[in-house]
Amino acid sequence: MTFISDHLPASMTSLLLRLALVASSGILSASITCSGTCVFSAQETNVVALCYRSASLDEIKKDISSTENITELTVASSNISTITGGVFAGFTALRNLSLTFNNIHTIRARGFAGLNKLECLNMSDNRISTWEIDRDTELRSLVVLDISGNKALSNTLPPFILTLPSLRTVHGVTLNDNCQSCTLVKNYVIKNPEYSNEITNIETENLKQRSYLVGKRSHCRKTRHDVHNNTAFIASFGYLPLCLMNSKACFASQVTQTEEHLCWDTDNKILNIEYVIAVTGVVLNFTVVFITLWMKQLRGNATLLLVANMAASDFLISSYAIILTTLRKMAYSEFIGIFTGACSVLGYVWLTSQFVSVISSVLVTIERFLVIVFCQKPQFRMSVVTVRRLIVAAWGMGTTVALFPLVGIGTYAGNTFCVPIDPSRENPYTFYFSTSLTLFAIILYLITIPLYIKIFLFVRSNQLQRGVRKEGALAKKIAILVLSNMVFFFLPVFFAALLLLAPKMFKDFSMISMSLLTATVPTILTSINAMCNPLLYAFRHGHFIRALKICLGCTHSLDTFREHSSSFGSTSQKMEARRQTNCSG
Repeated sequence: MTFISDHLPASMTSLLLRLALVASSGILSASITCSGTCVFSAQETNVVALCYRSASLDEIKKDISSTENITELTVASSNISTITGGVFAGFTALRNLSLTFNNIHTIRARGFAGLNKLECLNMSDNRISTWEIDRDTELRSLVVLDISGNKALSNTLPPFILTLPSLRTVHGVTLNDNCQSCTLVKNYVIKNPEYSNEITNIETENLKQRSYLVGKRSHCRKTRHDVHNNTAFIASFGYLPLCLMNSKACFASQVTQTEEHLCWDTDNKILNIEYVIAVTGVVLNFTVVFITLWMKQLRGNATLLLVANMAASDFLISSYAIILTTLRKMAYSEFIGIFTGACSVLGYVWLTSQFVSVISSVLVTIERFLVIVFCQKPQFRMSVVTVRRLIVAAWGMGTTVALFPLVGIGTYAGNTFCVPIDPSRENPYTFYFSTSLTLFAIILYLITIPLYIKIFLFVRSNQLQRGVRKEGALAKKIAILVLSNMVFFFLPVFFAALLLLAPKMFKDFSMISMSLLTATVPTILTSINAMCNPLLYAFRHGHFIRALKICLGCTHSLDTFREHSSSFGSTSQKMEARRQTNCSG
């Protein structure tokens, strides 16, 4: 487009026009001639005409002797208001036509008839409000159209423009106040990953649907895109408004995004079982912690103290399950509003508790190993003071590791269960963080296996010693407890490994099935494990059962309760001395 201000002197205008034509030709030797209001630049295959301040298009045709040779024509700042039918007849070679900064408000039918080679039409900065066209004869070869600066035309784009067979680009379309001077491109391939991904996608084929979902096929969490009518209308002809990518305000005004969870109701119906499993887990684990800490004799037992520590972590895991299930009772759209904040808290509690639970399983195994295998060397055993320190260290490590997702290493908001475990590689930090945690837990659990083998071999070889047999029986209960933890831990890990290493095995699984297997079922399994742990050891331990009965039948004063506890401790000391004697044979 060439524009020269109305305020320039005539001599300066003529000079600038000549220079512009020479510059556009790219050949210094191009011949330049003047005729009336037009300047011409001639090359071997290109004849350019620039007409300035012409009275009308008819006047311009009089100034141009051989219209059939003109390939580019610019008519600027002229007193032209209407393009009448057949006015460009004779411009058979014209490829580029610029009618900028005129006063054009009406284009009559067949106004561009005869321009069979026209590829670029610049109608910017006019006042076009009426445009009639003969679709069978006009603008059949047009590729680029610029209607910038035509308020009425830009705001209400005539549908026929988008049906022109060769048209590929339209400049200057206004969709609304946030999307002005927008460029429409036909069959545009989006290269900007921000607008073509698994959360946001505005490919033309999607926009024309008016409402569509974006997300992984196997994932329940999707993003619904509701497209406003004018953008959907434009997209129906194969055009993409580039301003959707150039302005976030424009995008927000034309495409409304809402989060949806297609498995929400199904998952929540199944999660209702948590009100039985997790509530039972809360009661049982709280009982273990309370009784153990309340009874002096029990909290002086290293094994029961470690079991109570595991019960404390299981209590938090069960509480997590109850709170999560309750929060998920709200509509998904409401849950999203509290999602990030709630998951930061719930995920932190879950990860801390799981970490401490694994550490406790290993510690109680080591404690049993030292008591049985080194029964003649009491100096090797874990004292109650040592156990307390280890418990504090375990919680310190757990709370520290759980901080990582809060500072960007992993995330608690990767799924609606607030768990920072993700077997996919989409988020490298989350993947490596969850992989590291899983490998750490696997290594710790594997450490317990040779310890239990050694324990049972030792008990078998010393089965005639009463003390060893009794400690071996307790170790067997602990082994069942740790094995239970291991099984419930490895089941989800095994499935996640299959999903990562052999994804083709699950290609035919529905997204609801995948959601159940990857999130809902593992959550329920964790709650079942937390519920079973107290039953596998504490509620099978004679001292604990006796203390529980005393507590449940406690209608006496606090002094009476303490008296029971004191006598209980004396009995424990006698049994410890007897165990030393039996161990030594």
